[in-house]
Amino acid sequence: MAAEYTGIDVGSLFLKIVSLDDNGRILKTYFQPHYGEPLELLKKELGNHDGNIAVTGTNVELLESTLSIKPINQIQSIIECVSSRYSNAKNIIDIGGNTATYIELTEEGSFKYTNCNSLCAAGTGSFLDEQAGRLELTYQEIASIPIIESPPKIAARCSVFAKTDLIHRQHQGYSREEMWVGLCRGMVQTCLTTLLKGKRLEGLIALTGGVSLNPHIMYWLKEKYGEQIQTFSDAHLASAIGAAQFAKKKRISQRIDLKNVESTFIVRGKQKRRPMVLEKSKIVTFEAHKSYRDPNNTEVRYIAPIDGKKLDVFIGIDVGSTSTKAVLMDRDKRLLLDVYRKTLGNPIDATKKLLRAIRDWAEKEDFDITFLGAGTTGSGREIIGRVVGADLIINEITAHTTGAMEIDPEIDTIFEIGGQDSKYMYTVNGFIRESSMNYVCAAGTGSFIEEQANRLGFAVEEVGEKVLGIAPPFTSDRCTVFMEQDIQVLLKKDYSREEVLAATTYSIAQNYITRVVSNKYKKPNKIFFLGATAKNVGLVAAFEQLLDVEVKVSPFSHVMGAYGVALLLLRMYKEGDKLDRWKEQGSEVSIS
Repeated sequence: MAAEYTGIDVGSLFLKIVSLDDNGRILKTYFQPHYGEPLELLKKELGNHDGNIAVTGTNVELLESTLSIKPINQIQSIIECVSSRYSNAKNIIDIGGNTATYIELTEEGSFKYTNCNSLCAAGTGSFLDEQAGRLELTYQEIASIPIIESPPKIAARCSVFAKTDLIHRQHQGYSREEMWVGLCRGMVQTCLTTLLKGKRLEGLIALTGGVSLNPHIMYWLKEKYGEQIQTFSDAHLASAIGAAQFAKKKRISQRIDLKNVESTFIVRGKQKRRPMVLEKSKIVTFEAHKSYRDPNNTEVRYIAPIDGKKLDVFIGIDVGSTSTKAVLMDRDKRLLLDVYRKTLGNPIDATKKLLRAIRDWAEKEDFDITFLGAGTTGSGREIIGRVVGADLIINEITAHTTGAMEIDPEIDTIFEIGGQDSKYMYTVNGFIRESSMNYVCAAGTGSFIEEQANRLGFAVEEVGEKVLGIAPPFTSDRCTVFMEQDIQVLLKKDYSREEVLAATTYSIAQNYITRVVSNKYKKPNKIFFLGATAKNVGLVAAFEQLLDVEVKVSPFSHVMGAYGVALLLLRMYKEGDKLDRWKEQGSEVSIS
């Protein structure tokens, strides 16, 4: 019987198997998604197998620990395959489901240097899979999409941010096909920036991994490198081919015995964390004297009954990437009203609708409002400050810290999680000593919570009550796309929707602590939690459990930036500063 040499690549998402004959020719191939259960597929495809076998891949430790098989280094497997196709290759870019790797070769074709992506899916196949799903495109449809030379720009640094861009481009009238090609261009740019960090590539470049099958990715790579970059028809199997070539070259003989191996799925089986409960923190009510949504879907909270009909107020406006909010405060520092709505990519329109909600509220309650001063904060503070004629334009960290310290002067540690960014603030004697922000990953932000809640059939407002008291199963805390893959596996394993939602909530808290707070954490007695996500009592419980500390939430946590602006305006007013830009400009421009 002729000899056969088998290479097995256990990837993050796919199982690849390649068999070679004595002459190194490919006899058969296997390429299937494993959904977290590669051993199940191996059982079906190979059964018990004796012979020349080599295994490799990002999840090869599963085979190593379960079957006592010694693996081959994946980078060496890729090099082995590429060297057999391109003897003059000097660089390899391998883009798989969850990984992207750059490999530099010596003049002789051996390993010299490597760099891989961080714990983020941007620049990997998973990112494209996620966006294809959002665009409701199948890969059969994608294969027929023509090359579009000037597609729209789409943010490819994060899956959640890409979603925001897709929504905006859709509103601008771009087709799904145009947006897909724009995504591919953005992903190429992200991948090269991540892997090369400005390095100039000399010599032939080989593209391998599952993404090598994507013609739009190859087009944009060739736009940059021309004929310097090459690929081949089975480059998506490069690791498995290289492993099979190693098995042939080294005459590696191993036995795979799958008969008695039980299903082993990659998201830690049925292990769970402790139930998410509140022991040190309190549930806060966000109820007000009157609250409602107006016809423009703006949330309006009339905080407490007001004596008299004439109101002299300061208005603080916080214009964020996903939500815009405002508060009215009187001369006695009382918060009278807060309004909150989605920005929807148009901060000017969002601000107009907030101000219209304030006007309608005043008319309904028969109040005569005089604005004593106006201020803005948030990512859109400059443009809105100019439009409304703001007397004060300040950064978010100053605004949030001012508001938080007013409510609790003893607070020194502040967590703020917004829709698409998050912040950490540490104060000493009321002044900022340390702060950090996370702009490029949405895994620890409100947008991801909302998206996953919707996918699981819950409104974002009910997440907290649904997960409180539940023991969450383990998931990744690395990236929204990787979390989503874990979620699909958990659902497949018959975890309840509430358990999966709890796992997502816990992972978001973990991600925030790892990415935003990092080594800056000072172990305080309590933490002040800000942002609309602070309404999620499950997230409060997750932070308490992770840090063993009281997590304080205010009824104004979701409008704390606007509150801080109003406080600073009041302070300026009492100190005699002239506040008149709103009266000269804003009241006319903004409510029209």
